[in-house]
Amino acid sequence: MNDVTVIGAGPIGLAIAWRCASRGMRVSVVDDGRRGAAHASAGMLGPVAEAYFGEEPLTRLLVESAKRWPAFAAELGEDVGYRTDGTLIVALTGDDYAEAERLWTYQRDLGLRVEKVRPRDVEPLLSPRVRGGAFTDDHQVDPRRLVPALRRAALAAGTKIGRHRENAGSTVIAAGCGSAALTGLPVRPVKGQILRLRAPDGRPPGFRHVIRGYADGRHVYLVPRLDGEVVVGRPWRSAPTPS
Repeated sequence: MNDVTVIGAGPIGLAIAWRCASRGMRVSVVDDGRRGAAHASAGMLGPVAEAYFGEEPLTRLLVESAKRWPAFAAELGEDVGYRTDGTLIVALTGDDYAEAERLWTYQRDLGLRVEKVRPRDVEPLLSPRVRGGAFTDDHQVDPRRLVPALRRAALAAGTKIGRHRENAGSTVIAAGCGSAALTGLPVRPVKGQILRLRAPDGRPPGFRHVIRGYADGRHVYLVPRLDGEVVVGRPWRSAPTPS
């Protein structure tokens, strides 16, 4: 019998399996082989930019998690697209700026670093229409590199990965939005829109920071990768729970 069975082979499930197996536990991961949310994710590590009213305990957890990322990425020993260039938050209109400034004030009151900047001083190719902006130390990782790296690390540590659940002393549910059906907990998916772009001639993007934008009342983001890809997206709305 295993010490631990992990249900779900996304970043969380594989990281747990890797850590447990590295400590000498017998570990198996249940993976149905389908691509999960990490395959579509932009990989923004944004505890500051995503700090929101009334979510102080979550913000503290995310900030502490972000502090551990440099050592975590280094321990994997592979290039997982972890970048520390920072995040530029911009507001397109006066109304967008008022909304953003209200949130920035709240974030600064929590002791988070949110520094007002002139956006085009940071990214010169931005439109002159941009009303204003702020800079944070938030980072990014490439989930399409991270998940395979975690899988290799977990396997190298002795984890078994397969489609069938094995008996274990402890079971960890790390199945994303599918965890609701397994546990009855109120886990809900959030649907977004995402587009991946690349210049035909392979040129790198003309900017290097993650850019989060308030644009005519919509929240959007641009995430540049070192390989030339740009991930463009926006959070949208709650989605039906998959069957």
